[in-house]
Amino acid sequence: MKNLKDTVNIIREESLVWQKEILPPSVFDSYLQSIRRVRRPTFRVNTLKASKHEIMTSLRQIGISVSEFAAIPGCFIANQATDKELLKLDITQNGKIYLQSISSQMPPLILEPQPNENILDIAAAPGSKTSQICAFMQNQGHVDAVEPDFIRVQRLEHNLKLLGATIVNIHHTRGNPFATKLKINMTEYWLMLRVPEKDVFVYMTKALTLLIEPKMLINFIRYKQNYSKLQ
Repeated sequence: MKNLKDTVNIIREESLVWQKEILPPSVFDSYLQSIRRVRRPTFRVNTLKASKHEIMTSLRQIGISVSEFAAIPGCFIANQATDKELLKLDITQNGKIYLQSISSQMPPLILEPQPNENILDIAAAPGSKTSQICAFMQNQGHVDAVEPDFIRVQRLEHNLKLLGATIVNIHHTRGNPFATKLKINMTEYWLMLRVPEKDVFVYMTKALTLLIEPKMLINFIRYKQNYSKLQ
């Protein structure tokens, strides 16, 4: 377990102050304790390229023990193997599995993207959640992935190609200008909302993201069929 000083140092000061203000003391203490635990490597099966059975067979053949994280389909925790060892595997290098934290895998699960839907992913790099969304959609539908940083755009392109996510249009721009073009007010999205009677479905806010994954500020916005008319 990490010591408390190291734990606090990995969180941005403003995030820590903000979380301490909004969380009850017992919840805030539990949050710090969870971060202090040494994280075992986690990955998901990339169903765009492989089945769960195929991956489990491959791992048994090379003697790697894993435990399934039942709350997220296709998510596994390595019992002994390290991140470096998993990254060297053929099934990782050919995109059949993807190393991704549990907290990172949760948002697409909450979003529940379906085949033939239209998804807007803002601050999309490096593509972990974007590619997971494509897997949920079975590569059927449309995803706009917005990323302002050029280097991160390149990483996004690489990962999407590796993982076989073929329904993504990448936009090298900031989220606000892109949202403005589509007449979306990003400043409104501070609560987790699903409003079927409106055009926009918002699954995550900056506030919620800070609680789940402090270093990531990612918003996904789901549209009904008329989203394509706004482009």
